[in-house]
Amino acid sequence: IGGLLLGLALFLGDGSGAIARLIPLAALGGLLFFAGITLMLTVLDSLERRDLAVIFSMVAITLGANLGVAFLVGILLHQLTKRGITSI
Repeated sequence: IGGLLLGLALFLGDGSGAIARLIPLAALGGLLFFAGITLMLTVLDSLERRDLAVIFSMVAITLGANLGVAFLVGILLHQLTKRGITSI
């Protein structure tokens, strides 16, 4: 559904909003729920303390501020811990 909506937005512009409203919010909520569960499963692959610290820092920043800021901070924290500049 995501690719379809992206294609509609690119090719139809403002007219795609009317088509997007045809999809029930419950269906979109269900897709969002399962996408979130899938993303949470990546935590199971990260059992090291520094990786978990980066993940939970990004979650906290996302909830408090902005996903873009959390992404940038996550990259910065990962690089700092990977290079040994800081330790967690």
